Amino acid sequence: MTLQLDGRITRGEFAIDVALSIGNEVLGITGPNGVGKTSILRVVAGLTSLSAGSLELSGVVLDSPTQDIFVKPEQRNVGMMFQDHSLLPFLTAEENIVFALRARGVRVRDARAVATNQLEAAGIGQYRGLLPHQLSGGQSQRVCLARALVGRPSVVLLDEPLSALDELARPLVRTNLRAALQQLNGPKIIVSHDSADIDALCDRVIAL
Repeated sequence: MTLQLDGRITRGEFAIDVALSIGNEVLGITGPNGVGKTSILRVVAGLTSLSAGSLELSGVVLDSPTQDIFVKPEQRNVGMMFQDHSLLPFLTAEENIVFALRARGVRVRDARAVATNQLEAAGIGQYRGLLPHQLSGGQSQRVCLARALVGRPSVVLLDEPLSALDELARPLVRTNLRAALQQLNGPKIIVSHDSADIDALCDRVIAL
């Protein structure tokens, strides 16, 4: 499975031309603030449309202004973790993951079982009944990671995935995340300012 992005991203007065080809690998994107790292993730997720060019996944066009094609986010099977976490505030940690699975057509009973296992694997099973405002930043970040990786997504997009974790928790979560990403077949993109995270998690790195 290959993700091919060759186009222009425009947001207000900001514009960037991007040419990326990503196979079954973990690609790291680094660079200073404001150069377009998160904008690339948003285009792949379908939250921002290209102003020119095209985005394809294994030959299927997801975004092409000239062809008047734009596949909606919910139809792309993308697992994304936002930098601000963006958990649904009225759902518990477990229910946030269940919601993501239900959106992909998974039955309620199966979704709950998968969510429980995912939270246990992330080391936060004891927090599954808490609402987002009751979680610490690190706990919230782990829930978001679990949500992004469930349901065998075709593409995984992680924006600063370990930034909220303390130094004691980070090595173990980093190791577990690397193992989880290796089990997923398809393009994975990580945006991070942390060189240790990039070195440990990514197969290839580009700097903007």
